[in-house]
Amino acid sequence: MARSISQSLRKAFGRRLRQARKAADLSQDKLAEATGGNRAYIGEIERGSQNITLETASVLARAVGYDLEIIWTPRQPPKK
Repeated sequence: MARSISQSLRKAFGRRLRQARKAADLSQDKLAEATGGNRAYIGEIERGSQNITLETASVLARAVGYDLEIIWTPRQPPKK
């Protein structure tokens, strides 16, 4: 059970990170450059296939303009 929860959390964080990165108009390359990683690593995180530390999650969140706790808050759809 813990494994499926962990996998779900990784995938959820990856989705939110990708949304925030795109909203910040950053490519995976630019995000990697800003955080000292590489594009492949960022892609693995966004797909939820990379297990990362809370420190890494925090660095990534800040790089796309969010605090770690805020990136977990779902974005509201734009009002039409």
